[in-house]
Amino acid sequence: MTSRLPLNIFYEEPDADRWARFDRYPRRMVRWVLRGPKQPGGTMRVYINLCMGLDRLGVPYRVNDYAHIRNNPHELACVIGQPHVLTKIPQETPILFGTSIYNHPSDDPDLLQ
Repeated sequence: MTSRLPLNIFYEEPDADRWARFDRYPRRMVRWVLRGPKQPGGTMRVYINLCMGLDRLGVPYRVNDYAHIRNNPHELACVIGQPHVLTKIPQETPILFGTSIYNHPSDDPDLLQ
C-alpha cells in the first residue's frame, strides 16, 4: 500500500456575536445549559460522516490545521461548510469546495480577484 499525504480538511461553524462584542461565548454556554449538547445536523453531519468514512478507509487527514496549510500552500485544502473559512487559507492554495459554500456566484462576486 502506498503512503498518502494527509487530506487537509477545514470545517468551522460560524458563531458570530449577536448583541454585544464577544457575547457568543456566554451565549454558547447558556444554550448548552438550557438545551444540552448541540445535535449535529446538516453540514456538520456531512463533516462527521466524511471523517468517519475516512477513518474506516484508513485515509489520513488533518482538521483545521491552518499553520500547516500556510507553510504548505501548494497542498489541497478541502473546505466544508461556510465560506468564512476561506479568509484563513492562503489565496494561492488549491481549494476543493464541499457542501454549503455558496449558492450562487453572486454570493461573493470578488472571490477570485
